[in-house]
Amino acid sequence: MFRRHTNLQVNTEEFEEEIQACFYSATPLLLDVYAEWCGPCKLLAPQLEQVAEKYGERVRVLKIDADEEPVVASTLQARVHSPAR
Repeated sequence: MFRRHTNLQVNTEEFEEEIQACFYSATPLLLDVYAEWCGPCKLLAPQLEQVAEKYGERVRVLKIDADEEPVVASTLQARVHSPAR
């Protein structure tokens, strides 16, 4: 059974637990690696919340802040780019 979060945000430890739970239950996982300063990330947030609401336990939707959890972001080779000036 998944640990339910009051929001989609997880830290590194929670992310690792969720990965294990999804692996053993064969539940799909949608992960948003974002940054607070990223405009497109902010635009995507409401849609991710809708997906989480719509699909409930059938899919796990998680968010992890690349600035707060750099090891996870680096391991996943996720990059958040600032807009071109």
